[in-house]
Amino acid sequence: GVDIANLGTFSRNGIAILKKFCEISSLKASIRTEERWLQIEPDDLSVPEILAIKDVLWNKSSSETVLRAGQKSIDVASFSTLVEERYLDNFVIDVTILKFLQDCQGSKALYRSSETHAWLQTNHQFLCRKVGDEVLSNSREEEFDVLLCPLHMNQSHWGLIAIDLVGRKLMFDDGYKLQPDSSILPSMKYLLDVLHELRPNAQCFSSSFWSTADHFERFGMPSQNECDSTGQGSGSCGVGVTLAARDFILKGPTNAVCQVGWKYTQMRKLRKQLMIQIIAWASA
Repeated sequence: GVDIANLGTFSRNGIAILKKFCEISSLKASIRTEERWLQIEPDDLSVPEILAIKDVLWNKSSSETVLRAGQKSIDVASFSTLVEERYLDNFVIDVTILKFLQDCQGSKALYRSSETHAWLQTNHQFLCRKVGDEVLSNSREEEFDVLLCPLHMNQSHWGLIAIDLVGRKLMFDDGYKLQPDSSILPSMKYLLDVLHELRPNAQCFSSSFWSTADHFERFGMPSQNECDSTGQGSGSCGVGVTLAARDFILKGPTNAVCQVGWKYTQMRKLRKQLMIQIIAWASA
């Protein structure tokens, strides 16, 4: 057996039971923090809205799908990462941005999922097929004004690449003002070359303006350094990427750059609003 101080000696089966009790204890603690987060500071949420969030968090299986967009979906486990300062996964980011894009019929934004960076490491034929099938085929537009793509950095942080196809700017920003890996810029140029190859008649890709770019410009993402005093917003890089992408989709690049109307210090309220938006999409 295994001897654990203050708890006793456990056989192999006993350890399995103890592990289950630990999982139950962890779940109980999570529910307590979720209850506190929702009730103590309702942040203008109505009672029915709070009850709707609780219903998804507590009355459904963790693997149950909450919202789907294309081939991606948010399950209850992913939905729960919107609570407090939990770290968002790529499913929440991809699905919510795709839903914003679907809602905004007049938008000329082109969205590439976070998986595109992995596609760029494959061969040219595979990349062309994936971009054609999963990016361009989902858009009814022939011309675009902005290309958006989340970037996962250092295995623990999210930033957003935004390429202004009208103003001819390659931009990147994040809450902590980090620098993307040196391989990202040439990868993005390669992707733009592929888009030009797939849409040779599209004016937005015809100038190959990116060929001479040697760095990314900043587009004005709010700073997470302001979160140090309270902690609110310190783990919300993924939410920031989602909201920044929403701004580009709704406003276009001209009106989105350096004109952000939210802050990371407002993240408790912004996270709750995003949860309500996901529930509204799911019930539509």
